[in-house]
This record gives sequence, structure tokens and C-alpha cells, in this order.
Amino acid sequence: MELHENTISGITEILNNPEVDWITNYPDFPFVRITKEDMKEARRLCKKYIKTEINRCDCLRHLHTELHWVSFYHYVRHFCTKGKRPHRREMIDADIRSSLGIDKFGEIEEILEKLNSIWWCIGEIEAFKHRIRFESLELQKQILERSVKEWCDSND
Repeated sequence: MELHENTISGITEILNNPEVDWITNYPDFPFVRITKEDMKEARRLCKKYIKTEINRCDCLRHLHTELHWVSFYHYVRHFCTKGKRPHRREMIDADIRSSLGIDKFGEIEEILEKLNSIWWCIGEIEAFKHRIRFESLELQKQILERSVKEWCDSND
């Protein structure tokens, strides 16, 4: 896995304008790219740790559709450690992290998780704004209907 060359400037830009939908508007998101070597390594790990052909194919099918590096790692870990005992899972996870170079992105992973948290909060804020607008319109409609009804009743 490799880091985009403009990661730091990109993160700075995102932090300066968090309300922008960076996931769709930022061409280099996510900042860590999955390389062909990563796919080869994932295939090797699948062959090494997944004994049944069906599960291996299932894992590889998921990996070919996954573009986000954290999910890519989680899929490899999930399928390779499935049904293994805890001690064995830890050993396999260490091998996967080492083979895919996950640990070198530890700090960037923490930063990206915080950015994702910010985006999630912004999404929630937008959803609440939409709900507030909707509820306000409904309330205005009810008040208007009541006012018209009261006005009509008073003129009778």
C-alpha cells in the first residue's frame, strides 16, 4: 500500500473546509492506495490461511471490489482468521499486518478515522437540518390550517 503524495496538503484542505463532501469531491480519497503487489500478497495470504477453495474465492471476490485500504485489510483478516483459535488469529493478524504493511499507516489510519468521524457528524448534522426543515414546514402548515379554521369559525 502506498500513500498519495499530496496526503498532508489534502488533509489540511479537508480540515479547513470540513463541510464539503470530500469523499466525492476529493480525487485522492482515500489517501492510501491498494497496489497490485497488495493484491498479490492478499492472494498469497488467502492461499496460506484459507483451506477451502470456496472461502478463498469468496475472499478474493470481496477484495477485488474493495477500494478502501482499511476494509481491504479487514476482509483479508476476517477470511484468513475465520474459525481459527484466538492465539492462531493473533499470529495470522500479525502476519497480515506485516505482509500488507498496515502498521506503517497506523498514524494516518488514526487521522483518517477522525476525519471519517467528522464526516459522519457532518452527515448527521445535514440529516437533522433536513428533519428540522421538514418538521418546521409541517408545523407551519398545521398553524396555518388552524388559523384559517379559527378565522372561518369566527366569521360565522
